[in-house]
Amino acid sequence: PELTVGQLWGEVLEQLQPHPWLTADVVQTLQLILQQGTLSQRILRAVGDDLSPVMLRETYRQLCDCLEHGRLFS
Repeated sequence: PELTVGQLWGEVLEQLQPHPWLTADVVQTLQLILQQGTLSQRILRAVGDDLSPVMLRETYRQLCDCLEHGRLFS
């Protein structure tokens, strides 16, 4: 059967658990990427069709807030 890259990574993640370097934070991060896409995909989804300077500024302000507080942008 054919798999998408995301499905393949999901399978790899399943096979690696439990593994010493797969802490809860790492698993959570990988699961978010698998479910919601890469950071660039999440930024594009947040912006949508509105590429105005106001929307871009707001989206990147949210990203900066996430970085400042150690949260994942979703």
